[in-house]
Parts: sequence; C-alpha cells; structure tokens
Amino acid sequence: MSIAGGIVRIDWKGGTAAKQYLMIRNSLGPTNTAWSVIYTNPPPTIVSNFVFDVGATNRMLYYRIKAERP
Repeated sequence: MSIAGGIVRIDWKGGTAAKQYLMIRNSLGPTNTAWSVIYTNPPPTIVSNFVFDVGATNRMLYYRIKAERP
C-alpha cells in the first residue's frame, strides 16, 4: 500500500482463477462493523493487481483481500 496526495494505492498478488474482493473497515476491534466490499475483480484475473482508493483521505482504514474459487 502506498499513499500519495491523499490517494491510497492498494497492491496485491493473487491467482488467475479466483474472484477477488477488496474490503474495507474503519475498526478492527470487537465491533459490529462489517467489512464493506469496495472493489470486485472477477476471473480471469492478472497475477498483480492494484486499486486506488480516493475516498481514504484523512481517515484511518483497514483493508483486506478475500478470494473465492468457483
């Protein structure tokens, strides 16, 4: 992940046959806040992927990648 000019770039590597979800959450503590999907990458996918999150400016956020195989 990198930040430039208030825009966050999230990079990841994955397989080509999985559906990939980039998810976001503002807390990791024991809360009822669910992970929200901000990007879906359906197969076939390339191995190296990235997304720009322009809505991340001045906020503390946590990201995760979820992958599903058909």
